[in-house]
Amino acid sequence: MQPSCRVRYDVGDHLGVATPGSLEHFLVERYRLHVQRGPTLWTIQVAHAPYPLHRARVDLLADQLVPAAGIHVRGEPAFVHFSPGVDVAVCAPRVRPTVAH
Repeated sequence: MQPSCRVRYDVGDHLGVATPGSLEHFLVERYRLHVQRGPTLWTIQVAHAPYPLHRARVDLLADQLVPAAGIHVRGEPAFVHFSPGVDVAVCAPRVRPTVAH
């Protein structure tokens, strides 16, 4: 059986966009994605408007994905926000060989 994740949450007040330099901005605003394809690492630039954020509360979290990746987390999430999303433009990847360990 494959690991899965089930989440139930409530969306709260609209907060606006994250302030540059804030913890919210560091955690939410990502403008690159990285994908390993065989022996190469693809770095892909993405462009989008800042995410509109809302407060959120987790009612149910049954997560098997994070532990399956070897990451052990204790307790409830300390930081929870929701965004309805934004349109994203994905650029062409830059491909680099990965470093063997």
